[in-house]
Amino acid sequence: FAPNNKKLNARDKKNYAKMRKAIFFMMLKAESEAIKRNPEYNMDDRIMLDKIDHQNGTITMEDGAVFEFDDFKQDFSINKLTDAENDILDHLSEVFSTSEKLQKHVAFLMKYGSIYKICNGNLLYHGCVLFNEDGSYAEQTLRTGTFSGKEYFDECERIVRRAYTNFFKNKMDEHDLDFCWYLWCGKMSPLFGRDKIATFERVYLPKEYGIEKKNPCYEFTKKKEFCEKILNDFGVVGEHTHIINGHVPVKQKDGENPIKAEGKLIVIDGGFCRAYQTTTGIAGYTLIYNSYGLRLSAHEPFGSRDEAIKKCIDIHSNVIVFETTSKRLTVGDTDAGKELQKKIDDLQALLESGLL
Repeated sequence: FAPNNKKLNARDKKNYAKMRKAIFFMMLKAESEAIKRNPEYNMDDRIMLDKIDHQNGTITMEDGAVFEFDDFKQDFSINKLTDAENDILDHLSEVFSTSEKLQKHVAFLMKYGSIYKICNGNLLYHGCVLFNEDGSYAEQTLRTGTFSGKEYFDECERIVRRAYTNFFKNKMDEHDLDFCWYLWCGKMSPLFGRDKIATFERVYLPKEYGIEKKNPCYEFTKKKEFCEKILNDFGVVGEHTHIINGHVPVKQKDGENPIKAEGKLIVIDGGFCRAYQTTTGIAGYTLIYNSYGLRLSAHEPFGSRDEAIKKCIDIHSNVIVFETTSKRLTVGDTDAGKELQKKIDDLQALLESGLL
């Protein structure tokens, strides 16, 4: 697979397109099997291959619209993985699972990462807390029970860690592994936050079919009272508390502000990735938290190292100071400081008891 189509000749481009198409349909087949194994995902509408009439080369959508494509008449478009395709997927799985660098990255993620983090009065998560249209928490039923809000976040993390641990014990649970995939694109995944992943529609269908509807949470959390509800449910209370939310590029070029809900919500996934910069107009944000309070730094796009050297330019940033404390914070005001104070108190108690 060449990294850039421009480096391919006409014949290789044609072969490259065939390979991409083949692996795309293999992905659709594997996803269809995962959805059928887990009816609680409620994702039958995403089994796109069952909507295809291979004899006529057409696909019928839920709204009754019919589209015709030559691709749907190909042999690889049948709805079940062939033996050869299973061999390819088994090989890919082996390559990924035995990659030393990848395993080091995943081990680091499992050791230090979490689906959410509470730090110094701030709740950090990437995605959303799922809501219904009426403002109530949305519930998701899994094999282990029905969950919502913080409990759902905690259950998601338990399943992922169980899948990771069992992988190395050769005790893999197929449903746990399926759930790791579900977190990437499931309509009730707190890491995804949309009603569907419209990869198929964006490849084959008109633009209107490729729209991914966001969970109502993204609108509700623009209001202070909803942010405070989430913070309270996660046990984060106090005057200077915030939700720090990634995953949503902020369109600064259109005047959008990353600080929302009267300062209770901070969206900092502003688009450091170059692909997002035409949408956002900037190259991402950095949130700075120190003893004086909170600042947000918006970065201008950076061209290249060579360009920076030739033109003597650097990454320029605009800093927004949006919350200051009435007095400077000390170590004792932080989570780490409170933990140290607890240890000091325990040692003091031991000294006073005469046990030390």
